[in-house]
Amino acid sequence: MQRQIDYAKMHGNQYRVQGLERALNKVERYCTPEKVVEDTRLELREKQLEVKERELELKEAQLKGERDKITKEKINLRKQKLS
Repeated sequence: MQRQIDYAKMHGNQYRVQGLERALNKVERYCTPEKVVEDTRLELREKQLEVKERELELKEAQLKGERDKITKEKINLRKQKLS
């Protein structure tokens, strides 16, 4: 990004320079390794909770003996594990 800023400065493209500097500032402020790791952990936890929810729905269907719902929940659980 810095190379693009330098290029825009050389060619007198002040609007491009301003936009790129603003973008670089945001990247430096918000895209820290800690933030990326924390976001990834949060996303992983959400996915794990969704899988647990599907597993519970499957067990409930199995306890009730609802064959159609068992099949449906097995499919949903597989999809959730893949996403």
